Amino acid sequence: MAEYLPMYLTIAKEIQGKIENKEFISNSKLPSEQELMAHYDVSRITIRKAINELVQGQYVDKIHGKGTYVKNISIQRKITHSSVIGFSKSVEMNGYKSKSIVTHQEVISNKTIAKYLGLSEDAAILYIQRIRYANQEPVMIENNYYDNQKYKDLVNKDLTKSLYTVLENDYNIKEFSSISTSLEISLASTEQANQLGLIIGSPLFLMKTCIIDENKEPIHYGEQYIVGDKYKFEF
Repeated sequence: MAEYLPMYLTIAKEIQGKIENKEFISNSKLPSEQELMAHYDVSRITIRKAINELVQGQYVDKIHGKGTYVKNISIQRKITHSSVIGFSKSVEMNGYKSKSIVTHQEVISNKTIAKYLGLSEDAAILYIQRIRYANQEPVMIENNYYDNQKYKDLVNKDLTKSLYTVLENDYNIKEFSSISTSLEISLASTEQANQLGLIIGSPLFLMKTCIIDENKEPIHYGEQYIVGDKYKFEF
């Protein structure tokens, strides 16, 4: 039996879908209450309840005297060496919903990355790429590299959610910290632009980091390409 939704929730979900599909882009103004009332043939109260639902979901902002605008996602993330907050947690701390899509898995060899992981030059390295989302909007390409011998089972885990939760629960890792982190500016390649829904050459943060556990053993080396206008870093 189909689930019945109140009309205001149906309208809110339809507008949310248009935001996620970029029919309503970041910082753009939604149609007025009068226009929405006419479009959906509902009362002002119903439209206001729908808009309030979108405000609570961090999809729009209501600006007094100006109207309702699509929210521009802005994630604040603190960078420290002593402890690391994962993407999922940092997104949720900023009031958004997170998800991930695995786009590539491969076993490779790479001398430079092997050095970060404390491995021999010809060691097998597990490479996993994920696209990370906040409120259904792609904000990061995550390229992580692991010791394949230790973490080969990661390919069978549910990585659509928090990686660190998987590492805590399935690998008994209790602490995450970084031994090196660098941040620089990069420009989106054709492939990256397609993955993130950007124009080619859009500015990205490139964050390189090596994460270790409570025993100072490397967990992974990562290179994250982050949409420049979606993130604010604190040091």
